[in-house]
Amino acid sequence: MKQPILYASNTISNDFSEDGDILLARPFGVELDIDYPNAPSMLTTAKELISDYDFNVTVRDGAEVNKDLLCSFDRYRIIVLHTHGGCNEKHGPFFSSGIPNGDIPSEDYANRYLLKGSKGTAMVTSAFFDHYYQDKSLSGCLVYLGCCHCADSNRLATALINHGANAVLAFTSTTTNLYNQQMFRSVMMTLVQEDGDQPGITRTIGDAVIAAKQENGEKYPRTFEEMSDGNDELKPNFLTRLYDLYVTLSNLYTDPTELVLFEQQDRAFMSEFRIVK
Repeated sequence: MKQPILYASNTISNDFSEDGDILLARPFGVELDIDYPNAPSMLTTAKELISDYDFNVTVRDGAEVNKDLLCSFDRYRIIVLHTHGGCNEKHGPFFSSGIPNGDIPSEDYANRYLLKGSKGTAMVTSAFFDHYYQDKSLSGCLVYLGCCHCADSNRLATALINHGANAVLAFTSTTTNLYNQQMFRSVMMTLVQEDGDQPGITRTIGDAVIAAKQENGEKYPRTFEEMSDGNDELKPNFLTRLYDLYVTLSNLYTDPTELVLFEQQDRAFMSEFRIVK
């Protein structure tokens, strides 16, 4: 199979960096990225993209998700973060990095580019991207924020789009590994499907989000039995049942989570990020 070409709208680019097409950044590694029945880890999905579709995927875990990497998102075409997130009125949404709180540079902390996180690592704010990224330096990229609260306001997504990202996917409220990984897999596996109306090219990010919600629900929580749709092979084990119960109970006190698509406002670009095989 030919090397995939990632592009936005009608602009085709094969200008790949040596790092690859997709970046998977996991500051907490396998602590979050777990293989569940009917919800493979993001790493498992990435491995399938490598073997079946010839993608180049760069995986960075733990301390490798450092400031240098955070300043190098423009070297990739799809940026995927699987981490913790939060949101407050002062700073808007933010996500955890692999930078220890004690190693935050004084300038970054003073200007609130990076905040001290409750998990022991620095939280990245929209101000980080406004400061470290030149205008349109993320041109043509898709950013998947696989963490909680990063769509509670549009502030972080807007910063990424203002610096060129073609589309940003993020979750409202408290999401879960289970739903996060299901949605990521559905989105990516739809993006690599051919568009029936346009032979030779693949479906758009707009198509992918619609398909993911049809497969996994518009919002979460839902029970694992509903997600498995009666398929005995996908029935959860005890550990998954226990985790699903915890998720359901914790979400009684919060709004259900939903995957939100943020896009360039130029209609020529809306929902048009796609992959050409």
